[in-house]
Amino acid sequence: MTVRSVLVALLVSGCGASEEAVTTAPGALVGALAGTDARVGLVVNEERGVLYVCGGEATRASLTRWFSGARTAKGLDWTTDDLRVVASPSGAGWSGEVRRADGSALSFSLSPAAAGTIAGLYEAKLPEGRAGVVVFQATSAEPATILGAFKSTGGVFEQVLPVREVARAANGIEVRIAARTFFVQPVAP
Repeated sequence: MTVRSVLVALLVSGCGASEEAVTTAPGALVGALAGTDARVGLVVNEERGVLYVCGGEATRASLTRWFSGARTAKGLDWTTDDLRVVASPSGAGWSGEVRRADGSALSFSLSPAAAGTIAGLYEAKLPEGRAGVVVFQATSAEPATILGAFKSTGGVFEQVLPVREVARAANGIEVRIAARTFFVQPVAP
């Protein structure tokens, strides 16, 4: 047994009974919005989908948006009050654009979440707003990372941060905004 596999075994055995199997929701895809610090998460089945654009520090207020609706065999075409997302299947993944009201477009490519990882799209609906988190994990041997944002019902955006290492327990992934902690759950289409 290698040192790495011993460490993984110790970490897994030390997680406690509240940990669930490390898997992501079926149909989860993740990627980046080209030329920005934003990330994109998509969960889609044959009929419906949910797409989340999560802006980073420079684009949190201008790009962070939730999209959802019906999908067709050709893909999806959804609009919020000021952004439109158009995407279609591309091999095992999806590709598309976020279109702004001024006519500019930002492209993205999404890859399926790797088997055995917690990569995917997560959310929490709180009385004071909604949080979205895109989780990246290339392989189960690598640590997971997140990019998350919270939008209050008053329209204020805050960064969502992990409380500790990014791991999924039975009640979700523990995150925080300011001094408040809560759990985000996988999004279903």
